[in-house]
Amino acid sequence: MSNFVAFRLLLLSLLLLTVVYGMYYMRTNGLRQLQVVFDESHQQQDTAEKILRSHLNWCDTRVQSLQFKDELKIEEDRLEWFRTLPDRKKIVSSKVEEWFGRNCTLKVTMKEYHTVEAEDLSPILRVTFINGTSGTFFVTDDQTYGWRGERFDSEQLTAALKDLIAIIQTKSP
Repeated sequence: MSNFVAFRLLLLSLLLLTVVYGMYYMRTNGLRQLQVVFDESHQQQDTAEKILRSHLNWCDTRVQSLQFKDELKIEEDRLEWFRTLPDRKKIVSSKVEEWFGRNCTLKVTMKEYHTVEAEDLSPILRVTFINGTSGTFFVTDDQTYGWRGERFDSEQLTAALKDLIAIIQTKSP
């Protein structure tokens, strides 16, 4: 075996190991942790913090279901999306996936935690992930949102929730 072939095999093996490690890291630590590592390794610390504080990645892993407070619910079943409340009806799965692609990372303006009282927040959307964890988006009367202890304003989330309701209510072809 020539040195060139041996070098290529070594290089390909290293690349494969890097990909496998990256997949393992994303599965165990989620995309938010990977984004922090990426931003901090390529930018100044204060710049990375500003970037992360202006965006919220709420899709730690794949979403299994979404339920609005008014009992409107959608669930994924074998890569197809269905409205399950108030009745079971297939919805256009590609539209739901596109919605996640546009809205898993939200543009936000973070607020100080103490400026929004917990009792002022009311649940608006419950999210269940495929790994069994869940979270709930909360909202105040003045459109301040809450998610896992974070308080923020987001015009994108306001529009995204309206878009999601429209997708759910659209009849499947």
